[in-house]
Amino acid sequence: MDGLEMNSVSPDFWYKKKVLVTGHTGFKGSWLSIWLDLLGADVYGLSLDPLTKPNLFDELSTQPLFIDSFICDILNYDSIQSIVEKVKPDIVFHLAAQPLVRESFIDPVGTWNVNVIGTMNIIKACLTNDIGKCSLVLITTDKVYKNNEWSFGYRENDALGGIDPYSSSKAAAEICIASMRKSFCGNLDYQFSNKFLTSVRSGNVIGGGDWSTDRIIPDIVRALHEQKEVIVRNPLSTRPWLHVLEPLRGYLLLAQKQHSESVSLNAMNFGPNVTSNRSVNDLVMEALKNWNGSYKSVHNSGAYHEASNLHLQSDYAFHCLGWTSLLTFEDTIRLTIDWYKKYYSGQSAAECCISDLEYYTSLFN
Repeated sequence: MDGLEMNSVSPDFWYKKKVLVTGHTGFKGSWLSIWLDLLGADVYGLSLDPLTKPNLFDELSTQPLFIDSFICDILNYDSIQSIVEKVKPDIVFHLAAQPLVRESFIDPVGTWNVNVIGTMNIIKACLTNDIGKCSLVLITTDKVYKNNEWSFGYRENDALGGIDPYSSSKAAAEICIASMRKSFCGNLDYQFSNKFLTSVRSGNVIGGGDWSTDRIIPDIVRALHEQKEVIVRNPLSTRPWLHVLEPLRGYLLLAQKQHSESVSLNAMNFGPNVTSNRSVNDLVMEALKNWNGSYKSVHNSGAYHEASNLHLQSDYAFHCLGWTSLLTFEDTIRLTIDWYKKYYSGQSAAECCISDLEYYTSLFN
C-alpha cells in the first residue's frame, strides 16, 4: 500500500484528504464522519435530513465534524454534480440509501430509485467531473445474495438475488457498480484512469447511537430505557452481527488501498467471525446480561418476508487488506449496550463515540 501497512488505518494517509460521505446524517455515516475527523480528514457530507429523533448526527453536532454539510436528495443529479464539482473529493463513501426492509414493501419503487439510480448518480458525477484522482467505496448490504438458507457463509462470487424490494434493489446496485467499474475505470480511450471504485457488503451492523425503526438494538434499548418488556418477533433468525466500527475499518482500509495503489477492487464482504453468527434470541439474552430487563417472544403472522439464516465469508478482505473482525460477539453487545447506558446517564454522544473509537483502535494500533 505504498508504505501503508495492511490492517492499519493510517492517520498520515487520511490527514487533509477531502472525503465526501453520502448518508452522513445516518447511523453509520455519523460514526464514519467522527472517525474521519479524528484522523484529520476534511469531511464533507451529503444526505437528506435525519429520519429519527434523537439521531446520532444531531447528537454529534457539538463536534465540528464537517467542512460542509449538504442536505440533498441523491436522485437530484444536477445538485449531486454541483456538490462533487465543488468538493473535488479524494475519497467518496456512498452510504446514502433507503435501508429498511419494511419500508421497501411500502414503497418499492422509491426504494429502487434511491438504491439504484441514486448510486448511479453518485458514480456518474464522480466519473464525469474533472475532480482528479478519486477512490469510491459504495456500500450495499449482506442481503444482496440469493438466499438459500444455508448454514455456511456467502462469498463474493455467489449469486446475487433478494426476494424483498430492499434486498433486490441492493443486488441491482451491485450489478450497476460492477458495470460502471468494468466499463469506465481503466486506461482505454473512453475510460477514466484516475477513478477507482468498488462495492462492499457488511453484516448486520449494530452499535451505540442507532435510534432507527424496525431494528433490533434500538427496539431493545427503547424498551429497556422505558423499563418495558423487550418484544422479540423472530428469535430464531440468525444474522452476522457486527459492531459498526468493524466494517468502517474495512471501508477505510479499502479506500486507502484503492487510492494508494490506483486500483479498483472487486466487491468485498465484511462479516464477523463465525462465532458471531448468532440468533436474535442470543443477541437479546446477551443484551440483558448488560442491562437488566425481561423479554418475550411473539409470533407475527403478518410480518414481511425476511431471510432466516444469513452468514458472510470475509476471506477476500483478509487476503486483500489484512482485515478480520476484532470483536467477539460478547464484546460487540457489551460495547453497544454500554454506549446507550453511558448516554442515558448523561455522557454526550461524542464522548461515547470517542471512547469506543479509542478502545477499538487500541486493538490494532
